Amino acid sequence: ASVLVAGCSKGSICVYNAAKGKYDLIGRQDSSHGASAVFACSVGRDLLLATGGGDNKIKLWGLNSSPFMKAELVGHSGDVVACTFRPGSDVVVSGSEDRHVRLWDINSQDCLQTLIGHTAEVCSATYNQEGSMLATGSSDKTVRLWDARQKNRCIQTLA
Repeated sequence: ASVLVAGCSKGSICVYNAAKGKYDLIGRQDSSHGASAVFACSVGRDLLLATGGGDNKIKLWGLNSSPFMKAELVGHSGDVVACTFRPGSDVVVSGSEDRHVRLWDINSQDCLQTLIGHTAEVCSATYNQEGSMLATGSSDKTVRLWDARQKNRCIQTLA
């Protein structure tokens, strides 16, 4: 199914389902990321949605039927402003104002690894199509390339 997701500054999340031809407003101010902004959204397989917000958390939402929150991933000490799913896996990646990139197991809800190297907010994260390379962008004006085949070792920094 094709979905379009948008977060807003008041903590709400709007999900448009193209197959149904309608949208759902989930996680109003008191239930998504509190009164904090929703900064990042990513849709993975089985219509699992990850959102990052001003409450320093990543939240996982099921979108198959009525939208509902499945889990909270806690570990960042700053706003979560980037998130993405690793293709073909049960891993979601988050980037934060705390300068760290975290890899999470969506089943156990454990942080698998923390990638350290950026010196400012990590504001973007994306995988290549195969899920073998992760690129993260930061306010430190660098892009770091991490090789998932080598335990997520940083193989290059682009300035």
